[in-house]
Amino acid sequence: MARCIFVFACLLAVCAACKKGGAGAPDAPAVVPDVSAAAVAEQAVVAPPAVGPRIEAIQDRVKTAAASAGAESAPDLLSCLERSVDNCQAQSIRSVAYSRKDENLCGSIANEAMRQGCRDGVLAAKAMQEGIPALCSKIEGATERTSCTVRIVAAKAQESGDAGGCATLSDDAQKDQCAEQVLTQLAIAKRDAAGCDALKGEARVRCRAQVLPQAAADAKDPGRCREMATPERIEACTDSASQMLASRNADASWCDRMSNAAKRSQCADAATVQLARQKGDPALCGQVKDPRVADNCRATVKPRPVAN
Repeated sequence: MARCIFVFACLLAVCAACKKGGAGAPDAPAVVPDVSAAAVAEQAVVAPPAVGPRIEAIQDRVKTAAASAGAESAPDLLSCLERSVDNCQAQSIRSVAYSRKDENLCGSIANEAMRQGCRDGVLAAKAMQEGIPALCSKIEGATERTSCTVRIVAAKAQESGDAGGCATLSDDAQKDQCAEQVLTQLAIAKRDAAGCDALKGEARVRCRAQVLPQAAADAKDPGRCREMATPERIEACTDSASQMLASRNADASWCDRMSNAAKRSQCADAATVQLARQKGDPALCGQVKDPRVADNCRATVKPRPVAN
């Protein structure tokens, strides 16, 4: 966290120095700002002693980058670095805010959009944890606020096994979204595509597209995907069910049913790596087609000790 703040201060200094040096002059040398300890202290940036060496390394990299970019390229470089610092700072703060369930911690994030995203995310997590839809009303983003409310109501309805709980929502679109979530999850749990029939139109199609691959994989019968309405959906379902079967059984032969060579090869590689790990046999990595996957397989699969 501290190192992100420090780098941000350095970058602001670099940007100011570039402006003073006249970024518009092609032959003007890049001006490297004073990022000494004294200059940083003047900006009231304080870093814990434990991160001192890391701070110094980042400080040197910022100075080198600014000097090598040149006056013409420096502004673009600085914009890129500033975005990186924004992301770093937001990620650091967001992690703590989520773990403590304290949205007020998000207030120190420099980027406004990221600050709101952090706050909304923490409030949604608190609302979900406590199961109180009213808490979602504090969320600023309209989409996130709606999603939060629907998820809580849907979770309760799913727990009771009754989509009727979605009727408590005030908006028709929210009711439909809630009902789709509940009925889809119940149908998946039962592996019963008939449970999707209470839905209409595309909602029913989406529900069946999630249920049928699971049901086909459980039955070890990708042919069940023929229950889908169109050739494209049958193909997608068959691919998904075959991938699941190959993964569950560490058996690449299931991949042969997939729709194209690229998918079959990727599926077979994953199943072979899984089999190598199960058997503790690095030699199986030699059957993997993708060189990067094969290298990773050899690096991670350890021979199983031979029993005495």
